[in-house]
Amino acid sequence: MRISLRAVLVSLIALVAIGGAFATLPEAKHPSSSNKPSASFVLGKTYCPFDSTSGVSEFIDFGPGKKVESFCAFNFSGTGWDLISRAAKVEGTRDYEVGFVCRIDGWPTKDAQNCQDTPTYAEGSWAYFLSNKNGSWSFSGTGSSMHRPACGTSEAWLWVAGGQDPTQSLPSVKPRVFKCAS
Repeated sequence: MRISLRAVLVSLIALVAIGGAFATLPEAKHPSSSNKPSASFVLGKTYCPFDSTSGVSEFIDFGPGKKVESFCAFNFSGTGWDLISRAAKVEGTRDYEVGFVCRIDGWPTKDAQNCQDTPTYAEGSWAYFLSNKNGSWSFSGTGSSMHRPACGTSEAWLWVAGGQDPTQSLPSVKPRVFKCAS
């Protein structure tokens, strides 16, 4: 049976119209740029102990001479974006409200970066790192909203000053890597 191009186009237009009608309903859920994660977990303001049974460690490194913040997410099963957005006040960019970090806890300042577009290396940017099996950091090739950290691993966000290559930088703390209880 051969389907005509016209029938296919009419069907596609109808599907788009139906989807648009459902999207305008008050009950329709739209993506949100809020900092409320979709996953349910307990966040402690410390690193995860090696004898943790269900933790993912989160570090926020604001750069040289500044304090590194540490967190442990117990019973964590969300994305890296869920984790950072629960640990800190996170702002994305106008184009990427969820998944691309422009500002964490007010850094950089609004004068330094307006978050309207993706920051360039010249402006400075946040770099996302994941722990590897060897207990060291690897620059993430995946965005935080696409990565699902496993129990016993660590993540870090490092502020990399303008003019520096984020792939050539490392967080100032060591990751906490351990095997979680099954």
